[in-house]
Amino acid sequence: MKHKFLIGGLLLGVMMITGCQLAKEEEQVSKGRFIGVYLRTDRMGHLAEEDLPQVVYDEETETYEVKEEKGYFFFSPSVTKKDGERYQEQVTSGHLSDMNITVSVGEGGGTAQDVEAVLYFTEKNQIFYPYRIRQDENGEVFMQRSDDMGYQVDHLSALMLSEDDSYDGIGNNEGYQMKFKVSFLYKAAPEVVRIFEMGKDHAIRKKTVLQASMRPEEYRPEENTEYLLLEYESSLEGEESIDRLLVSKEEASFPLYEEAEGVLLKKLVPILWEE
Repeated sequence: MKHKFLIGGLLLGVMMITGCQLAKEEEQVSKGRFIGVYLRTDRMGHLAEEDLPQVVYDEETETYEVKEEKGYFFFSPSVTKKDGERYQEQVTSGHLSDMNITVSVGEGGGTAQDVEAVLYFTEKNQIFYPYRIRQDENGEVFMQRSDDMGYQVDHLSALMLSEDDSYDGIGNNEGYQMKFKVSFLYKAAPEVVRIFEMGKDHAIRKKTVLQASMRPEEYRPEENTEYLLLEYESSLEGEESIDRLLVSKEEASFPLYEEAEGVLLKKLVPILWEE
């Protein structure tokens, strides 16, 4: 399955696509590298910087975790293990979907990291407050308010935060670059999902109905099933809406959605095709 979303973005700042409105982030001056983003909605409340959740390092597990977690986040801190080995950990609240992470190392040893993700939200006129997550030279990870305002999103919006630290085209030895883009997509939670197993003649061989609370760990089509046709039925502003998705034998999974804290979590269900 391939889903393509045309999302606008603005490098080195914040872009919001609501009509022709454009908000540009003020330049940030702070210690520590920019390693991720923490988002809250107006339902959760806007926080002063001193009230932001703490990020702590667990010496036993050699991992970072967010205390008093409430919000949506992803960050990639550098971890130095007791044996001296270093690696990039990826810490997430689990609310961001369709995540794509690219890390590249330049000829001079500098590193560049690009992160893209989608946040499916179920309530219109949401206002999101972005906060940067940083890591200093001692390994301490902390959050920093990005600016003083929230950003309202509609059907298609994107937030991009980016930062360069002496990074050039070839990536010099001191260079570091981080780009984070989260796209906001309004989507009603499906109430019913119907799975049709289709034959070569495009006739329905079998029909399976899943209610909202039903989330199979895997799905095994019957023999001679050529492809699947999925229908996602939801109620959008009081009107019934049906989205359809074709899934061929080349696809290894199909998505189901679970509502949690005002967003939809996209879960992929493995397909066990008959050989």
